Amino acid sequence: MNRLTQLTLPVILICACGGEQLSQTWQLDRLRILGAKVTPAEPRPGEAVSFESLIFAPEGVELETVSWFSCLPVGANNFGCDLDPAILETLFEQFENLSEEELGQLFGMLFAVQGDIASLPDEPLYEPLKAAYYAGFSGFEPDFMLGWTAPEDALDGLSEREQKEGLSAITTLTAVPTNAENEDEFEIAYKRFPVSLADTPNHNPTMDILKVDGTMVNEVFYAESEKSYTLSPVLSPDSVEDYDYVTPEGDIETRTEEPYFLWYTEGGSFNINFSLYPYSKVEWTAPKGPFEGVIISVIRDRRGGMDWEAIKVVVE
Repeated sequence: MNRLTQLTLPVILICACGGEQLSQTWQLDRLRILGAKVTPAEPRPGEAVSFESLIFAPEGVELETVSWFSCLPVGANNFGCDLDPAILETLFEQFENLSEEELGQLFGMLFAVQGDIASLPDEPLYEPLKAAYYAGFSGFEPDFMLGWTAPEDALDGLSEREQKEGLSAITTLTAVPTNAENEDEFEIAYKRFPVSLADTPNHNPTMDILKVDGTMVNEVFYAESEKSYTLSPVLSPDSVEDYDYVTPEGDIETRTEEPYFLWYTEGGSFNINFSLYPYSKVEWTAPKGPFEGVIISVIRDRRGGMDWEAIKVVVE
């Protein structure tokens, strides 16, 4: 069993966030999972989804991999998806024993079918991968992401109202730093997202850019030591959606999303690190220079949708 396998398999059994709590929630001073995006944000049964993570790793910490596992509630425990480690162990052992030609054939076929695992041929070469995928293995970042397909029968047995409301699927992601010696050094998070037949399914919001004192910043912002600035996110016009909400009585109400923003930084401080749309501005005070770091804003739409934007900050 290779080192990656030895580090990853315990994750299936242990699902609790690693690391100690920060003195301030907005401080970026350790490995942290800040976001997990599912696209589409609210799939229908039989629809495939892709995943994207937002992970902060401080200077000196490198990621070896980020693993993803997904399931319906029936396949979850209190901490995330409950998977059989033997299935992944079989897959890893196969990878170790395949020749370069066989690995090339496997990855070539994956590329040819655009990640559609169901369309892989029924041949021994692909069986361990298909078994792992159907058990909930959604891949490793950055080079082996498979995604997840909502089962065709995910909503079977539910009433029409319940099908429109849907149920919450779960994806669990684990960031494994290079040279980690045990699972205590992993960072683990899980995200719930709806699978439904909603007439107005959710879509991820889009944060186009961040403004500093009203000026758009594309990549790098040069700040003055210990000076305060107003930060504001810019969203795409369609980021705040109207949607149908089915009440417990079965009535349909039209509601408007109420997005909110979480703010993070490596240095300096915020007057608040939580803001509500449309009053989404916050004040950030630069640290004493010299300093180089990032500011990150994460938007959530309260229905599982998510996006983020980051800028580099330099204080000379």
